[in-house]
Amino acid sequence: MTNEHYFNGVSDCLIAIFSSPDALKYPSTFSRLLPYVLQLESILDQCSPTTTDNRAENITKLITQFGENLAQLIVQMSIASESQSQAYAHQFCRLVMKCTEMKGQYPIDETCSELTFNFWHALKDEVTSINDETKQTVAQQLFRPYFEHLIEVLIVKGQLPENEQLFSSEDKETFRTYRSNILDTMMCMYDVFGTRAMEILANRLVISIEQTQSWQIQESIIRLFGTGSEYIQTDENQILPKIFSLIPKLNFSHNSMINSTLIVLGRDFSSI
Repeated sequence: MTNEHYFNGVSDCLIAIFSSPDALKYPSTFSRLLPYVLQLESILDQCSPTTTDNRAENITKLITQFGENLAQLIVQMSIASESQSQAYAHQFCRLVMKCTEMKGQYPIDETCSELTFNFWHALKDEVTSINDETKQTVAQQLFRPYFEHLIEVLIVKGQLPENEQLFSSEDKETFRTYRSNILDTMMCMYDVFGTRAMEILANRLVISIEQTQSWQIQESIIRLFGTGSEYIQTDENQILPKIFSLIPKLNFSHNSMINSTLIVLGRDFSSI
């Protein structure tokens, strides 16, 4: 940790090992490595996401490369009969979530959260592609709390900054791409939950209105609604009426809120 040169070199070597396309050929080896990966949390806690030496980012890369490439192993361990394997799988998901919801404004205060999105994509793919129906049901139940919480995290991380003047032109483009990646990750949640994902967003929008929360939160929720339009049937009569009834109550004090709402209504829901 104190020698940046060695730290970066070891990190690069481990990332190369964890991302090897042959990793799944050695499940027992990598399952034994998982407890050591979990110990990276203590190192991560010592790092500041705003540090200039990128230690937090390197640790996050180590964690997410392991999970992204070995998502199948994580799922298998979660539904295994051994309680220790199940515990390790859950600890790993909690660790990745910790990186996803890292405090601060991306990319000014932290650059770690975006690195985790591919893991959630990979995990969704593994859970939804299990051939055994019983095992898939069990896996969906096990990972449902993580996926539901992820939606909450995406709402928060997708907020526009309170002061855009803090962003350089490069920061603005980086954040634009980040928000696009958030939408892609939300689409994965629609693949998992279907219209249930939209219900979660609708309930969250109600809370934001009742608590008079910022227009940034509401704008973030509205954008996430738009990615689920293809999952809504034309005769749907529960969720959409609820959403449309909330629109007049939104905080339209900023042009970005107005623009996002018009885009979602005009582009994403115009055919419904």
